[in-house]
Amino acid sequence: MPIAPTKISALALLLTLTTTTNASLDLTGDVTTRSFNGTIINIGNDGIGSAILQSGNTFAADHYTYIGNNANSSGTLTIKDPGTNFTSSPTNIMYVGYRANGNLIVSNGATAYLGHISSTQTPASTATILFTDTDTSVSARALYSGTWGTTNTTLSSGANINITDITVNGFKASGYGTLNIHDPGTLLNSPKFHNGISGIGNTTLSNGATITATDRVRNGDLASGIGIITIKDNNSKITTDTFNNGYGGTGFLKLSNSGQLFANSFTQNATSATILTLSGDYLSSTDHWAITTDSAILGGNINALTGLNPFLQNNQTYNLMQVSGNIGNLAGTFTSQPQDSSIGILGTHEIFISYTGGDGNDIVLYTTTALTNLFQGDANFDNQINESDLQLVLENFGSFSPDGDASHDFHTGLTDLIAVRNNFTPTPPATIPEPTTLFTLLTLTPLILRRKI
Repeated sequence: MPIAPTKISALALLLTLTTTTNASLDLTGDVTTRSFNGTIINIGNDGIGSAILQSGNTFAADHYTYIGNNANSSGTLTIKDPGTNFTSSPTNIMYVGYRANGNLIVSNGATAYLGHISSTQTPASTATILFTDTDTSVSARALYSGTWGTTNTTLSSGANINITDITVNGFKASGYGTLNIHDPGTLLNSPKFHNGISGIGNTTLSNGATITATDRVRNGDLASGIGIITIKDNNSKITTDTFNNGYGGTGFLKLSNSGQLFANSFTQNATSATILTLSGDYLSSTDHWAITTDSAILGGNINALTGLNPFLQNNQTYNLMQVSGNIGNLAGTFTSQPQDSSIGILGTHEIFISYTGGDGNDIVLYTTTALTNLFQGDANFDNQINESDLQLVLENFGSFSPDGDASHDFHTGLTDLIAVRNNFTPTPPATIPEPTTLFTLLTLTPLILRRKI
């Protein structure tokens, strides 16, 4: 017969949990234990509870740990300070936000081996995970951020995280994982990194942070999965063997302000997109490439944004992808974007793509001379703003496709409807929608169209 969780005093629980001579957990509030082939710890079982391991103490968990166990509870486990060490076995699971809210913090030079970290086991669960500070070292067999519910995970200020098997951000269909990795020296080292398996994974590397995945990165893994990876700022990078931008799902890879991806092979599927912010960091004169790979198989879209300066210059070339080796190592093109085709208009310049840049098989984006007579609202570039432009905007609403981009900002959305509305001139003798009908289309369409990333 199962033994029910039992609330006991902090002193008694300390004695129960002591597994080494200098073990010490500081406990507050609702913390319980349950015996089942070891001691199961519930931090925040039905109410609010916290546990702190600090000041150089050590602790070894011999079973599962639940942080925020039952509905409406909240638990926090903090591990901090130099010399402090929390250990568990690879088969032990640490649930952060099991059915409620859970918080896990490792900071200020502490060391922790946490077994299998799994956050949010129900769609209503929430979790916050923070690994921070120089000399903080966290190891685990696996890290799951946003399993069924919502998890915000932050790695910062030089912390090092070593995962021996897999890191997942946004696992199940209801799961939403936000993973922010920032600051010089901050490292996530995981052989496999899956961002958006069936749910949504939103990962951002900034200010010199690094992900190293010796096996693979899948951004948008299964059919319903959506992965968003942003790599920005100098020295921020992902290094991996295989990078799939959209494996079975949809991936969005965004690179800006010197951020880089290094992969032995790069593949992008038909539903995915790479988005490069055009700035001086990627100009051909810098020899700084957004993506460096040995081979690439292309599909989907390529889009561009501007950095702090929205005004591009004439005859500039931007380094998108450097492909090593033979010309045959680059296969395919981005969808409907062949050699020297326009990928859209950005400000006063049209952006073109070439697959023969660099040493002959590298991908670059380039401008020519500035456009003149560029009309706001003219989505199909026929120097008229009429029903045809409205239809093009509606058909592509919410996408990064250049089709329907009436405001020339590389995205089709509300600003394009406004541009058409403000400059709309019906083309006689075509049938003109009644004013009330046109107004309804222009104002309510964003509400009725399916939202896209």
